Amino acid sequence: MEKFKKVSLFGSGSSETSGKPSSLPLVLPNNVKYDANSGKLTHTAGVKRTHLELVPSTVALLSNVRDPIAVVSIAGMARSGKSYILSRLLGSSDAFRLGHTMDPETFGIWIGTQVLKKDDFTIILVDTEGIDSASAEKKNDISLLVLTILLSSYFIFNTLSIPKQAQLEELQCFVQLVNGLRVSREGTDDYNKFPTVFPDFLWLLRDVTLTPTDAKGNAIDAKTFLLDRVLTPSGGFEEKPSDKVARALKMFFPSIDCITLPPPSDDAIIMRNIADSEDKLSPQFKAAVPRVIDHIFSKVKPKNGYTTDSRVTGAQLACMLETYLKAVNDPSAIPVMETSWQTSLRILTERFHDEALELYKKGMTAVLEERGQEPLEAGGDGITLVSSHRKYYTLAQEHLRKALAPMCNEAEQSNVLSHLQQAVFGSKGKKTETENKSGLFHEYWRVNNEKSIKYCEKLRDQLWEAISKKLSKEDSGYTYEHLQEDLKRFEMEYRANAKGPAKEKVYGDFLQFIKSEEKTFSKVQDFKQEEFEEKQKVLEINSKLEDIQEEQRRVEAMMVEEMEEHKQQAMKLNEDYNERIDKMKDEENQPQFQNGMRIQNISRLNTK
Repeated sequence: MEKFKKVSLFGSGSSETSGKPSSLPLVLPNNVKYDANSGKLTHTAGVKRTHLELVPSTVALLSNVRDPIAVVSIAGMARSGKSYILSRLLGSSDAFRLGHTMDPETFGIWIGTQVLKKDDFTIILVDTEGIDSASAEKKNDISLLVLTILLSSYFIFNTLSIPKQAQLEELQCFVQLVNGLRVSREGTDDYNKFPTVFPDFLWLLRDVTLTPTDAKGNAIDAKTFLLDRVLTPSGGFEEKPSDKVARALKMFFPSIDCITLPPPSDDAIIMRNIADSEDKLSPQFKAAVPRVIDHIFSKVKPKNGYTTDSRVTGAQLACMLETYLKAVNDPSAIPVMETSWQTSLRILTERFHDEALELYKKGMTAVLEERGQEPLEAGGDGITLVSSHRKYYTLAQEHLRKALAPMCNEAEQSNVLSHLQQAVFGSKGKKTETENKSGLFHEYWRVNNEKSIKYCEKLRDQLWEAISKKLSKEDSGYTYEHLQEDLKRFEMEYRANAKGPAKEKVYGDFLQFIKSEEKTFSKVQDFKQEEFEEKQKVLEINSKLEDIQEEQRRVEAMMVEEMEEHKQQAMKLNEDYNERIDKMKDEENQPQFQNGMRIQNISRLNTK
């Protein structure tokens, strides 16, 4: 427990649970309803249990977990102490509802609202309805078992006492998994694929008073007993149901482990309320529980995704669960892991892409709105349009990369990032100017440029108004020298106060206007003597304008080049990824590889 930090699903980074339930239903039978406001379960009278339903409020909480997750679930017979063990994993004794009557306390599938965080993943605890619940039929048991295994990365099967080989016949639900699940859409070679996506399996034997022994009566550990004496073939000519169960367990799960717990107490009254009787439990039981907890934590690891090196996040698991549940409830459908994985990947990449884009839009919009009517400079020092773009585009990319990293490889991440890039920069090619300016960045550029035009035109009109009034007065003694001084002052004040990428364009338009006002200026004394000098000055300033416009074109070209650079990087990553996939396929087709897989399968069946 020292390695993990307890965090509440109700608040990021918070461990406070005051007033909040310690566990919530994730999946319930159709005849049981949960009120999220009151926290009460209601059984609908007269309604037959026919299918399972998600609890939306709990799914939403699970969706908020963006980290890779490890899901520790427990299943087994009703009233066998499943909920108590999960509670102890959280350092409590009653985090999950404990039952002591003939009716089960847990219906469907429940999750703890407190999770255990590590640096690189989060542990979520899952409790399930008893396999032999009086309120459920056999088909309900299979549905719940399928869902629980699909959810889990570490699956605890909880039973009372040391099992006998004959008792395996009661666990036909594991055999039926082969008909209730598919790993790939084609269903080919599924037997080899099951261990890559199934959870690790721990058989927890409760209330054990006898020491496990081998065939000669020598004491052995629980795992050896399970593998050598319980899960070995019976040896008869005909395959027995127990043989099928043993073969299914060895075939499906990547690892099989076993551990025991002594009885908590011999007192029936204490057994009815273990949570409130901790001080009265047997010393052997109290000493053994921490050993079991430490054992479980030492084995827990993040849940594998369908593709190589991928990990499942809480958000993805919530998404996959919806797909799985539809298939489980449909008698003609079979849950397919590959389909569920790809569906969740598509939904979540779109969601995370939209989140990243919204992050960029909010940042850029806020920067522009904070300035009111004042535009941003295109480039240079301080807060500019380009610097703001780079800041929020980088934040959007980082947000998207972080969300995608657990479940996508580099090539898949690159593909989604290229969509973000296209939304921000516009189309990927350089075919037309319009195409390159269709992205969000260019839209912000346009908005800021229009704001700059309005701002600078208003400033220009205010400065020109004073000169215009002097020119309109007859016999005022206003000379061309006065006009020159006013125009110089105009330029100084305009350049000191004009803002944004359109300031030089507006000033250039003003100079064209001045040039067109020769008739007005002809009334000014000595106008002709200074005409040549004025024209030269106009040409000189226009030359500066061309320099500024060229700089603006350079900045735009730089953004397009940056977009093209991202595109090339994405293409390179995709090429590398395709090369790796082709190489893996070639290796799988090699005779040596195929023979190796056959040997591994035989080994798994005989020695696991």
